[in-house]
Amino acid sequence: MPLVSQEVFEALRNGTLIHRLHELSDEDLRPILPTLVRASVLPGNLPIDDQDALRCRLMAYPEANSLIQLLSVDFEQLDTDLKVQKALRKKALDQGSATDDVGLADSKMERAEAMEKHAIVSGHLLCVALLNDRKLNVARKFEPFDNPYLLEEAAWLLCIGVSELPKLLNVAKMAETLLSFANGPEMIVQLIANFPDKLTSVTSALLAADATGDEDLFVTRQRVSTLLLLHKLDPRLIEPTLCTLLSSGQLPALVIGLMAQLDDVDFCAHLLRALTDGAGELCAYLTACGKKGATNASGLCVIRQRVSLIVERIVSGRDESDTISMGDVDLAVDVLRLIAALKCFASLRLTPDEAVLWMALVTVRAAVSPSGTQFLTTSLCTLLACPLLLHAQMGEAEQKAEGQLISWLTWLLESEQQFSQSGCSYSELLLLVAIQFHSNQITQMGHLVSSVLGFKVSLPAKMLTRIRNLFTYDLINEQQITQRAAGVAVTSNLSAHTLGYLPVHCVTQLLSTRSFAKHGVAIKDWIMAQVLQSTTPVHSAMPELIEAFARSCVSTSAKSNANTPLDEAKLRELFAGDPLEESLAVPRVLALLFLLSFEYYGDVDAKKAAAADRRFEYSAALWSRIPVRFLLDLVERRKTDFQAVRSNLTKLAANQCPYLLPTVEAVSSSVHSSTAADINISPESLAKALYQSTTSPSHAIRLLHQLQRAPVRRQVAVASAIVQGMAQTLNPEAPRAVITALAGVWKRVETCIPRTLYEMTARALCPTWSTVTDEELMEDPLIVFRCDERVLRSADHLECVLRMLTFYLSASRARLQRRLATAPIGPDPMQTLPPQAVENEREELMRAVIGAQESAVVQLLLDMCRTRHGDDESGLSRLREVRGLVCAQVHQMFIADPVLSKLVHFQTYDLQLIKVTVAGIPSMHICMDFVPELLGQSDVNKRVFAVALMAELCEQYAVVGAFSRARLTIDVLSTLLSTLPIDVSLDMFSVVVPSLAKFSRVFPPLAADVASLLVQVGAAAKARLAFRSGSSKQSSERKLIEMIASLFRTSMKESALAFSV
Repeated sequence: MPLVSQEVFEALRNGTLIHRLHELSDEDLRPILPTLVRASVLPGNLPIDDQDALRCRLMAYPEANSLIQLLSVDFEQLDTDLKVQKALRKKALDQGSATDDVGLADSKMERAEAMEKHAIVSGHLLCVALLNDRKLNVARKFEPFDNPYLLEEAAWLLCIGVSELPKLLNVAKMAETLLSFANGPEMIVQLIANFPDKLTSVTSALLAADATGDEDLFVTRQRVSTLLLLHKLDPRLIEPTLCTLLSSGQLPALVIGLMAQLDDVDFCAHLLRALTDGAGELCAYLTACGKKGATNASGLCVIRQRVSLIVERIVSGRDESDTISMGDVDLAVDVLRLIAALKCFASLRLTPDEAVLWMALVTVRAAVSPSGTQFLTTSLCTLLACPLLLHAQMGEAEQKAEGQLISWLTWLLESEQQFSQSGCSYSELLLLVAIQFHSNQITQMGHLVSSVLGFKVSLPAKMLTRIRNLFTYDLINEQQITQRAAGVAVTSNLSAHTLGYLPVHCVTQLLSTRSFAKHGVAIKDWIMAQVLQSTTPVHSAMPELIEAFARSCVSTSAKSNANTPLDEAKLRELFAGDPLEESLAVPRVLALLFLLSFEYYGDVDAKKAAAADRRFEYSAALWSRIPVRFLLDLVERRKTDFQAVRSNLTKLAANQCPYLLPTVEAVSSSVHSSTAADINISPESLAKALYQSTTSPSHAIRLLHQLQRAPVRRQVAVASAIVQGMAQTLNPEAPRAVITALAGVWKRVETCIPRTLYEMTARALCPTWSTVTDEELMEDPLIVFRCDERVLRSADHLECVLRMLTFYLSASRARLQRRLATAPIGPDPMQTLPPQAVENEREELMRAVIGAQESAVVQLLLDMCRTRHGDDESGLSRLREVRGLVCAQVHQMFIADPVLSKLVHFQTYDLQLIKVTVAGIPSMHICMDFVPELLGQSDVNKRVFAVALMAELCEQYAVVGAFSRARLTIDVLSTLLSTLPIDVSLDMFSVVVPSLAKFSRVFPPLAADVASLLVQVGAAAKARLAFRSGSSKQSSERKLIEMIASLFRTSMKESALAFSV
């Protein structure tokens, strides 16, 4: 039975068939005879002229008369008979008495009348439809559908029945029923050919009715065959059907069949997308087909045959120089990726003939062009992903293929410069592959191949042995690789927008294996050049390059190889000039990353490197030039531009120089992007205005306010004038508004270039240390206390100095810790201590040094709070501000290290300052914990200090813990009164009596104990006074007695007042 062509089907569907009747052959029109005959006999379907033309055309078909007879039956009676037959069959099925012998006797078909023929075919289909067996695995037998002589007439009967009885004989249901018969697909196509408007609905119904998905079932195979035939009628349905099938995972055989109906480009694109987008059912189906050794009709064989045809056409289109045609390059790239995808996702096994043919495509040469470069890179990666292209060949063919591959790879190396000059080079990829073969980094090579092919590839290491030998022994050795890598031009304007594999990837790979150092190839100049050619957003490969280079510059033993680090002179040149220059932001950030990484890896292996005596360090002069804090703040603010470097840089900075991390007062993004009008104030004009500020402050204040609103770049430019003004405004006559504004600008500059600013400020404020350096301040932070004494009474100046002090204390601590971690443990000549004990002793010594340094700082700070001789009212006002700053500073130090608080108080300080510290330092409450220990000291002065401290703490914090410690203090004093010599005891109580009064006032329950103690002290003083009968009225005993008496009188007055109230 002939099937309808796509041309006839489309003409019938769009209504142009009637005008093309004489263009089409008799064979073309035969499948739609039922429709044509029906249109010729039914009035009103066509205009008279068209109907006459149709009748004339039908005269060529003798069968038309038989069709007219089939159209002339009583369809109302037929409808009634079929419904009765269907009802009887349904009743039998419900009662369980039905058999598989359904419908009328098919043997009557040849001798039956038209009415009976309709009853036989339609009745049989209706009865079969009631069975609804979608798991049928054997074809149903029915003579009219199985006999080739009756098949066409049975199809005509079905078409006429559907047209005349559409409610009873539904097209979609009839199509599903016809799948049960061997010739069902052809009959369904015949039915749809006569009802073209039903194509979409029938296709959707057949897809939706596939509930089992078992492609081994007969009915499923029939469904696939039917859908393939239907989609040939209208190829536009292929795309949406493929989307539906791939999303649902249905019928992988149908998916492959539909793809095979597409052209070469669409076939490769759709199949590649299906394999790589996670179509697990399709991959599993193809893998199963490969394991079964399926026949040529299987889906995998269909794909292999189609791919071979495409490859053969492309290969045969080569020119005389074995170069692929430019028109086939894009298709060839897709075919190569498809071959690799079939190997990765469908476990493709090649036959020797396929390996020879497909290998010919891999080794084809390409013209110099971007598409040619893409083809060559894809060819190389396909070869690595599918080494079976070489292994599947046998005997002479294998040797020929190996020679062919060597010739192709040699051509790649020879043509590398030609491709590079055109700006579309594959050299980086080829170099990376060679590097990874030499270092046997198959996993990293897999990542490389995956990124080129666009899907994940797992390379079989064992099968790559022969290809690896070709690379390492026949093509290029490791020394040649390093020389080629060092000679590759750097990538200009390298950023995250630069795609593909770049020289930086190759160099990074070689650095990780220390190949440059091993073969003595200098790479530092190349690294520096690439750093200078980097721009925003930073390429993700640059941090990896910097880290690998920094690691390779550290030598861990005398025998190990190490690269030479970046030249300090070039780094100084990079950081010279404007520290905020935008065009140098990325190179400076990358250079800072290298310096921090170099220090970090140097510290990690410091002891081994020190033992080898090969440790290199950059000078302090270089570090002082680097605006570390500004660069860190820049990276944090512009996260998008510096995303690739941000994490590593912040981690390294926190580890190597935590004191340079941006502070809370770091310049905010709003400040950096200030919308205020830019101004141009020269350092000279600002210095002149500040010099004249004593007599004419308005001009200086105006300039400083303009600077506060200006971009920070302008403030950094006048840093020298600001520092000079800090020294000039120490004059007591300098206006406070000028000093405050000047200090504000100083703090802004501090957030960008702290080390440079601190060094300049220290030189300006310390006349005796006018040549002090940043390095000296790190070694001894106490140098800042040698500043001009006027700084100690100027709150704005002192605040700046305290910020410097905090910075250098942190830097000094970090430096000591680093020295401890990196300095090797020297030999113990006595061999009395194990290495761990020596290490612990070193740590104790370091903590002792840090404690001594910080306690000295606290003592000097507290000394600033003392009242000085000659302080007038304005001096006392300034003193209160200074005390507030000092207390805040000491509080931060106590919070950072609570042990420091204990150390300072065991050293003691002026008793007059206890009230200041307790009131101004919130963390002083922790001193309650060690007051009992301080009372137990043998030094009387420390005991006196402890009593005074406890009294002030009780007055500030009247809590339960303070009460218990106050009682303990009174008990200790009672004991001391009876144990200490009378002279020492009376001298001590002459100082602590006011503190005892505070105990009784804060905690009334202790008043009786205090009174008892004072009575005993008074009695002892009187006895001592009586013993010294000739003592003067100004003796210490008499003063003590009067102090106690005065205390009792005051207490009695307070008690009387309280009683009266």
